[in-house]
Amino acid sequence: MKRKNILTAIIMIMVICVFAYLSIFGLIINEKTYIKSAKDIKTGLDISGGVSITYQAVNDNNEITAEDLKTSEAVIRKRLEKINIYDFYVRTDENTKQIYVEIPAKIEDQTRDPLEAVKGLDKTAKIEFRDPEGNVLLSGSDIKGAKYSEEPTNSTSSSLSTEPHVVLEFSEEGTIKFAAATEKLIGKTLAITLDGTIITEPTVNSKIDSNTAIITMGKGTYAEKKVEATQYAMLIDSGALPFTLEVINKEYIGPYIGQKALEISIYAGLISLALISAFMILMYRLPGLISAIALVAYTSIILFIMVVTNISLTLAGIAGLILSIGMAVDASVIIFERFREELKNNIGYKKAFEKGFKHAMSAIIDGNVTTFIIALLLYLFGIGPVKGFGLILAIGVLTSLFTAVFITKAILKQVLPIAGSNPFLFGIKKEVK
Repeated sequence: MKRKNILTAIIMIMVICVFAYLSIFGLIINEKTYIKSAKDIKTGLDISGGVSITYQAVNDNNEITAEDLKTSEAVIRKRLEKINIYDFYVRTDENTKQIYVEIPAKIEDQTRDPLEAVKGLDKTAKIEFRDPEGNVLLSGSDIKGAKYSEEPTNSTSSSLSTEPHVVLEFSEEGTIKFAAATEKLIGKTLAITLDGTIITEPTVNSKIDSNTAIITMGKGTYAEKKVEATQYAMLIDSGALPFTLEVINKEYIGPYIGQKALEISIYAGLISLALISAFMILMYRLPGLISAIALVAYTSIILFIMVVTNISLTLAGIAGLILSIGMAVDASVIIFERFREELKNNIGYKKAFEKGFKHAMSAIIDGNVTTFIIALLLYLFGIGPVKGFGLILAIGVLTSLFTAVFITKAILKQVLPIAGSNPFLFGIKKEVK
């Protein structure tokens, strides 16, 4: 039985070590990147600097009003947030009819245009469904939302299960219009245009009563289709601009604090993790060592999430991560103190383990849930760095709860039958029978 526990514990620790390695260094086989490394995490304006863009609002038909400028500012904010950029600055000037945008970008890489990071930001994104004669059957006001997908939907065939596409969701009125349009155009084509350019033109085979439709991408590689579909989903879902935008000025801006601040933060984080681990081991010995392993798992999961989701890491986000590390350590301390209390009652290691976790759960869940609610409110109602802080804090709290409760519990459960007879390993002076 003990041999099985030892083997299980070793496998768990090895899995954590492998995952930590992949999260930090990534996975590259035959020059093909399967998992990006931690170096590929996007950094915000305050860390890596960026670019300042001045857009001129142009409308040949109507006068540009203050309300139009406010609408455009909201649309631009939403578009940036759709591509996980939260550290930005947007303002409008009613006198000059100009919009100023500052976005994070790797300005040290002179081979790439920083505007590539926000390609499509200045597009009007006016979407329309047209019949073969060019008549508009549906427009952007009939669309409730849009999202990128690779999964089959009610409107897709199995051949599209792995192909990037955009799923449109119609409003109630839009659903009725779409059904009427497809019934009218059976055997004919229905063109979907974006800013007057046809992006797909399928032939209608039957009436479609669904409240969803898809936009498939044209020719190209998987990566090209994914980029195109992601951009279309972002543009359509964020709404249309009331006028066109022209880039009249673009200049690079230095970081507010810079890469040095990021390097210092990384060193400080590593030192903090080492000191916290040493403190936990000193205070709780074997359980403390297990909590240190759980902290490694926590850090690895956070890095992996940041790489996969392309969330920009800002100094405010780093503060959110540090706060969530404190939540993870706090959870471990509560668990181990409860465990110690039960051990001192001479009820045995197995019962002390079960009762300790059970009694610690209410305090841990209360603390994490309240912090998560605050983080969620910051994300929902905040703007810019505040929204980014809330998002990172929410991710960190959920991750810390998972690692502190599940990973710590799983490993500790395996080592108890092995080390349970040695009270010194649990910081207990008097042996517990």
